[in-house]
Amino acid sequence: MFKEKTKEVAKPAGPVSAETALKVATFVCAFFFIGMTMFPGPFMDGYGVGFFDCPTKKIKGAPKCDSDFQKHFAMSVLSIFGCNIMLFGGILAGQARVHIGAKPKSIGCLITSLMWGVFSIGDGLRTLKSDWPEEIEKGPIYGNVVFFAILSALAYLGWKDSGSVKPNLSVASVKALWSSKFGKPIVAGCGLLCFYGVPLLLISDNFVEFFGRAEQMAGFTQPVNFMLSWLFFNIGLVCLFTAALQLSLATVDPKDELIAYRVSRSSSLIWMYSTGAWSKDAVVNHLTGFEDPMRLFQFFTNFGLAMWSINTWAKAPVSLK
Repeated sequence: MFKEKTKEVAKPAGPVSAETALKVATFVCAFFFIGMTMFPGPFMDGYGVGFFDCPTKKIKGAPKCDSDFQKHFAMSVLSIFGCNIMLFGGILAGQARVHIGAKPKSIGCLITSLMWGVFSIGDGLRTLKSDWPEEIEKGPIYGNVVFFAILSALAYLGWKDSGSVKPNLSVASVKALWSSKFGKPIVAGCGLLCFYGVPLLLISDNFVEFFGRAEQMAGFTQPVNFMLSWLFFNIGLVCLFTAALQLSLATVDPKDELIAYRVSRSSSLIWMYSTGAWSKDAVVNHLTGFEDPMRLFQFFTNFGLAMWSINTWAKAPVSLK
């Protein structure tokens, strides 16, 4: 059995330490996770009231609009978003410990700063779209822009404080990770995240067609479709940033196997929760008459990855403080 070595912690030279920046980011991710997965109604109400309502006047030949189904679908997407952002936060939490070295903390701060920065810019640009629905309020979005910018700046200060370490994502380093004790589930998980993330970014408006829901969504109102496209795009961002975070952490110091161990352990637990959340949606899909064509694929990939990761790190003779 090998244990982590306790490292002497130097007094932070900057205004914000990397450990503090990572903890703040972790708590913010947990806040969004709780709101999106457990209190989706109040969470969605914060962006406006009434955008789930169907038109008062029925247009002849128009697809049937169902307000309740719109809510169910949007909230199931919100649950996916929450699980993904908690995956990012859970990995950060594994590095935000006093005895962990500066390199993984610095990498965590850098990727976090980039992600919050992209969210801030992306939300700001979206408010400029000509098809912005009047049912969705812009005030909370402007608040998001400022909030994410502050979080990005905080993480940037943590990155500078911890030595401004940059990722080493060369082909050789990724191959070395794949050959390492804990690397295979990490690389496979990053591949799965990219499998979802890239299409979500490129075709967020039409992503649901890949899940066979085009006919069901035919009656969705413009505000709901606008919100769904926004959610899908942001989920794609989180997927890709989470993949970058895992690879960057696991390859930053090839001699330190415990970094990859912590990444694998943290991510597997969130993957398992995500599988449970997805099973809840599968029950609702059954009750609404939707036969999800992606069900078996999601089961074999998500659940299989979680069990593979857990089996890899659980049998390793590692003791963490």
